[in-house]
Amino acid sequence: MAGQVFIHIGPPKTGTTSLQMAFETLSHPSYAYEGTLQPRERNLGSASQRLHDELCGEIEPEERDALQSDLNRISEFVDGGGVVVVSEEILSLNSPERPFQMKIDLLAELLNGIPTTILLTLRDPVVAIPSFYQEIFQSLPTELKMNFPQFCSDSRALCFDYLEMQDMIVKSGLPAVRWLDFAKIERNEMTTRDVFGEHDLWNTLPIKIGAANRGAKSPDGKARIIPSLTLGDVADLVGLKQIAPLVGLSNSRFSRWVVTWLKRGRLSRAKSRRLIVPLEREMVLRGGYNTILKDIANRQIDGRWP
Repeated sequence: MAGQVFIHIGPPKTGTTSLQMAFETLSHPSYAYEGTLQPRERNLGSASQRLHDELCGEIEPEERDALQSDLNRISEFVDGGGVVVVSEEILSLNSPERPFQMKIDLLAELLNGIPTTILLTLRDPVVAIPSFYQEIFQSLPTELKMNFPQFCSDSRALCFDYLEMQDMIVKSGLPAVRWLDFAKIERNEMTTRDVFGEHDLWNTLPIKIGAANRGAKSPDGKARIIPSLTLGDVADLVGLKQIAPLVGLSNSRFSRWVVTWLKRGRLSRAKSRRLIVPLEREMVLRGGYNTILKDIANRQIDGRWP
């Protein structure tokens, strides 16, 4: 049987870090893990880091030859019947600078001719989005920090619109997605058969998956602990950062002191918030989630899954 490269792209908060750690521990002469290493500091100079940088538009020109060597090595391994896993959740994220469609189109171009399966983990989006919001809160613009419902419809949360993601992947020319069930990850019931299907080299070996990067919750588990807002957030909201260059203060010692002071000034303490996805958005996201679950169930009945 021909080999296969499995590209696991997330999304965030669906057990990705735990899966990456588990993928690295799998061992077989015909298996290679080329994905993100945990902790991420270990990725410096790795194939996964070069692929990440290329797809995110951050690669240095001198690294492109090394990336091509990585892809040639993976292609030769797969041609010989090998199974390769690449895992990088940042590939599923959408941004104005590098939209997901652009990333996945470039990925398809880079993998041209290599038998490929895209892996996405399927988790209830109404649960996943609050967790993701909590994780990236500090990096969000102030208007989204103050407006969780707006975040739910923001492009940053596109990765939880599973039908839209699937459509863009197919549009790129890559094969249809293979979905991983987050419920199995939570119950520690994931097997190699679930991940690799007919390319399972281990004959349904249980994959030991631990817990990682869980966000803090309130004692009753119904609310998430969200960091405090700062005076800097207010300054950002009213446009002080845009005003500073106009008055010649953008790079002054005084302006740097002001920025530091604003960041330290807390308007509120970190507190628990119930993050509720607006009903209209919930219906869209849950609709896609349930559609895919139903499709998987039908495939299982027909003997086409896994």
